[in-house]
Amino acid sequence: MTSNPTNPLVSSGSVPRARAAPQPTTGMTDNQQRQTGSPSRAQFDDQARTAETDLGGTSQPGRDIPLSCPGCGGKPGIGTRFSLSGTDKSALRSFIEERRQRLLKSIGISHTPNSADVSLQQMSVCDKCRRNFYKEKEASDAQNSSYGVSGTIVLSIPRVASTHAKCVFGHNSSSLLRVPPALRFKVLVCHRIYVPPDGRICRDHFEEGVWANITANINAYTPTQIQEMVDLFINNYRGPPFLDFEYIEAMGDKAVQDWTGLDIAQFNELYLALPSLRNEEKIRPKTALGLWLTKHRTGETNERIATLVDLSRSMCEHLMAKARNALASEWVPLHLGFSRINREDLKLHMTVVTRELFCAQDVDKIAIVLDGTYVYIQKSSNFLFQRKNFSGHKHRPLLKPIKVVSPDGHIIDCIGPFEANHNDAAIAKHIGETLMTIMRRGDVVLVDRGFRDAVDHLTALGLEVRMPDLRCGNKPLTTEQANRTRLITSCRYIVEVRNGHLKHCFRQFDKVWPNQSIRHMMIDFRIACAILNVYHPVIHTADGLEKATLMKSRLNQPNPLAALVAAENLNRKSASWESIDGSSNDNLEFPQLTEADLRLITLGHYQLRHAQSYYAEHVKATGAYEVQVCRHQGPLSRSHGHTADDPMLIRGKIQSRFRSSAQHFVYILIDRAEEGIDSVSSYTCSCAQGLRTVGCCAHIATVLWYLGYARHLPEIPIPADFLNDVCVELDEG
Repeated sequence: MTSNPTNPLVSSGSVPRARAAPQPTTGMTDNQQRQTGSPSRAQFDDQARTAETDLGGTSQPGRDIPLSCPGCGGKPGIGTRFSLSGTDKSALRSFIEERRQRLLKSIGISHTPNSADVSLQQMSVCDKCRRNFYKEKEASDAQNSSYGVSGTIVLSIPRVASTHAKCVFGHNSSSLLRVPPALRFKVLVCHRIYVPPDGRICRDHFEEGVWANITANINAYTPTQIQEMVDLFINNYRGPPFLDFEYIEAMGDKAVQDWTGLDIAQFNELYLALPSLRNEEKIRPKTALGLWLTKHRTGETNERIATLVDLSRSMCEHLMAKARNALASEWVPLHLGFSRINREDLKLHMTVVTRELFCAQDVDKIAIVLDGTYVYIQKSSNFLFQRKNFSGHKHRPLLKPIKVVSPDGHIIDCIGPFEANHNDAAIAKHIGETLMTIMRRGDVVLVDRGFRDAVDHLTALGLEVRMPDLRCGNKPLTTEQANRTRLITSCRYIVEVRNGHLKHCFRQFDKVWPNQSIRHMMIDFRIACAILNVYHPVIHTADGLEKATLMKSRLNQPNPLAALVAAENLNRKSASWESIDGSSNDNLEFPQLTEADLRLITLGHYQLRHAQSYYAEHVKATGAYEVQVCRHQGPLSRSHGHTADDPMLIRGKIQSRFRSSAQHFVYILIDRAEEGIDSVSSYTCSCAQGLRTVGCCAHIATVLWYLGYARHLPEIPIPADFLNDVCVELDEG
């Protein structure tokens, strides 16, 4: 029968409410109809009633009847429904229209589409009809494929099974999630595993993301799957984030090291040590940790870092705050602080040099190093805060954390921050009682001259304070004072090295901190120190015992050459000196030395590192290295304690690297009767540390390095020579 086109019907295939669909006249019983697949009377009546209101969604004004599936007439509200709207679903709508017409015809309804019909784009289809469509489409594609009878092609990229019944990792779960297209794309790119659109994943594996453990052994693909794989690339390859810490293995060790300061293994170890961050919901935990490390490694602004991970600035700051809280509560207490370390642990961090020089008489003694460092901050509109934190020494606003360091560089704790107008001595008095929680009476504290006002306070606590000697005006230190100072600086330098490590590995602390970030500055400082303790090894020298023995043997050794220079007033005499070019082997009989010989003389690396730079300023444009030589005939007077049998006294002038008006006179006494290191009889310098016999100053090391070693090299490179041509020179006069 034909429906009335003027009736207010919403969908094609529906009939007026006033008419009843004709009953089938098949001549079969209900049982026969069920056996043959034909609809029984009860089924026919039910389908007729459904057709009136459901096939496409008939509803009269004032009524709200849910729509059934137009493809099979399924009951409304039962199961999942999928919308038919969209230009990409035209094939699906055609398929549903054909099924609907067949269904209407099977129950004896004939309908001509009219303007009152509801469009298929406004309807929804059940999951069963939708799956039937894709199955028929896949079968049709396979039949029309040129890949063979089976319609499949074998690729070298494995895939997981196309099913939504279980997790792609192979086990059943009551909570399965659809694998997002972006995640499927990353798995395909990073692990060469294809996950079909129907793939499901449980929440546990979704959070862990251990895709290397997935089992994928299917290599057969249908043309539809290959097309979907190509579409996956086209739709998702918009350029991944520059830094993708969730898939850190794909970044490579060098990139991770450059941006975070840790390699991949260290990053993962640090990440696994933060369970609160890993269990945090609705965030990307590895990205949060990577952002904190990148921020403090590079010192870049939050806006620029956010662009590297394709996030907003606010989200970037939110993730860094999550990582900061986890690191401060779970990482720092394990690797930083007085409460997590005992004396036995501190003894393990004693170096051979420190023990031999300061604790040799008592094996239970320990030594620590105290020093402050600076963190520069912005000017503030809070004038009280700005006044308290403006440093008269540095002439800029700053905060002062204090470090307590072991002789091998292990950071015991960081305390602060303190205001800039508090000196190191005042801070040392404040933290004295805290130090005594790990120290005992008789233990050694190594400090610099800035702690001079706190020496009495620390001594009253029972500590043995070792501090470099103070100069008296502009006079140089005596030989005894210079030797004692050298013993202290040879062990105290480690805190300066650790300060350098901190500001090199975490550039943020070498930059000016915004006022908004000062609130968590010390938290970040402690986190960085804890990371240094774990991933940047402590410092041990292989020649520690030999070095300590030489230092102790020279501690009370006088400097006879210094006495000779003072007695003869050689700094003001020039008549007995002959200027020669030290670069010529013919003009100067100077013994050839090795690098090992130089280290035995200097007893350190600092002096030799500066020798090349001093040489570069001393050498002339022609390449000549001018020194002055006094060739003494016969044995030198032994009234000042000299033992040279065939002496030659060399004098050189070294320009100070701090003041243009200051020059230092270097004197070296050579015994030509000896060879190698034994020929260097004595040396002295007019600088503040020049009279010491425990090692030597950098000025003496420069002359020894060049005359005894460098001039025999094929070429001596000039450090940063390109900088000499940077500035415009003014015409003289």
